[in-house]
Amino acid sequence: MEKVLDKIRNISAKVEKLVAANAHLKEEIKKLRTNNQSLKQKIDEQSAQIKDLEENMKLLRAAQFAVGLDTDDKALLKKKLNEFIRDLDRSINLLSE
Repeated sequence: MEKVLDKIRNISAKVEKLVAANAHLKEEIKKLRTNNQSLKQKIDEQSAQIKDLEENMKLLRAAQFAVGLDTDDKALLKKKLNEFIRDLDRSINLLSE
């Protein structure tokens, strides 16, 4: 009879250890999910920043190009830049809705 009680105690101790390990793992999963969400948000922010920088780079290249143009080419460039600005305005309006 004593052997049975020892086995029950042993099983009970193992179950307690498993329950504690399970609680620890659940807490670790919660921390990892929070960290994952934070990293996803950073990625979204950085992607938006990259997009903005790419647009600024396009404008800078266009401005540098415009310095060496004659009057007719400057008018064409101005027209293209105005179209580009309208597209940007439409995109911003769509994003803000």
